Amino acid sequence: MSSKHDVFLSLYARYPGVFVHFDGFHTEVIIGGAKRSEGVVFQYGKAQARPIPDLDVNSLGIRGTLSFGGQQHWTFVPWLAVWAIAAEGAQDGGVWAADVPERMMAVLKENAQRAKKPKSDVRELKATKAGAVYEREDNIIRPRFGAKRNDFSA
Repeated sequence: MSSKHDVFLSLYARYPGVFVHFDGFHTEVIIGGAKRSEGVVFQYGKAQARPIPDLDVNSLGIRGTLSFGGQQHWTFVPWLAVWAIAAEGAQDGGVWAADVPERMMAVLKENAQRAKKPKSDVRELKATKAGAVYEREDNIIRPRFGAKRNDFSA
C-alpha cells in the first residue's frame, strides 16, 4: 500500500474533501478544541466553507488551522497517528490496520462478531461511540467513507 502521505495527496487532488481518521490520544497530535478520542476524524478540502490557508502536508503529517464550534484552532496530525484516509463521497482511500488503536480494533472485532450472525438485512450501518461509522455488508465490516462524522470537520 502507498504511504499515508501519498494517499492523502492523491485524494486531496481528486476529491472535494478528504477524511483523516486518527488516534487523538497520540502524544504528538495537536487538535485544538476538538475532543480527544481514538477515533477522531478531521476533514480537509479545497472547497470547504472555511478554507485552510495555512494547510501544510509534509513528510511529518498535516498542519493547519481548523474551525471547531466557530473558533479556529491550530492542529497537527502526524502520520504515525493516522489509521485511515477516505475520500468524501467515494469509496476511495486506505486503512492501515496495524495503526488502528486497540479500542477501535475492539469495536471492529465486536461488529465482525455481530456480522457473523445471519440477518435478513444485508446492509447495516453502525455508529461507534467514537463517532466513526462502519458498514456491514455480506459479513464484511469496513469503515463507511463519506458518512457524516462528529463535529470534527473543518
